[in-house]
Amino acid sequence: NPMDVHQKISSDARKRLGIPPHAPLLFYAGRFTESKGIQQLIASLPSLPDVHLIIAGRGPYEPELRTLTAQLNLHTRVHFLGFLPNEQLAPYYSIATIVLMPGTFYESLGRMLLEACSYGVPTIAARRAGNPDIIEHGVNGYLLESQDLSELIHRIKEIIRQPALAKRMGQAGQKKIAEQFSPRSVAEGLTRVYTD
Repeated sequence: NPMDVHQKISSDARKRLGIPPHAPLLFYAGRFTESKGIQQLIASLPSLPDVHLIIAGRGPYEPELRTLTAQLNLHTRVHFLGFLPNEQLAPYYSIATIVLMPGTFYESLGRMLLEACSYGVPTIAARRAGNPDIIEHGVNGYLLESQDLSELIHRIKEIIRQPALAKRMGQAGQKKIAEQFSPRSVAEGLTRVYTD
């Protein structure tokens, strides 16, 4: 999955969604299934005052996610965007504080995490499948050791409360993309596989 480093773009997404200018933003983009762990992101919000969650995608688990949002009275802080093609996600990566994939789904190499790193956004994901190939724990994000909601909340708070840490993680993510996942790096790696 080759990926270029991207620069954040100006966006009116906050204004359109009614999100305050400085409110921390969690972002998820992908298919809605229980194993993706989106419900954990929604369930974390009562412990994260002023934090908003933007969710882009569709899937069979959407009714449950909307029901949970209503039960927790979070309709003003959870924003469902519906399905968006990749080329329309840049405004949301550009305003995200953290991109997350906390569930149990076996993702061989999560494109969403690569895209987050390419935009310089810290990431949080479960330590499983290909996630550790993208996230270096404590460097460009955090890897969750459990499905315990308290661990997820703790890691989110660490990043939100330390802007300098978030900035370092974002820079480290872009460096990783440039060094390991750029089109040139991927092409060189494939060439070595066939020639060595």
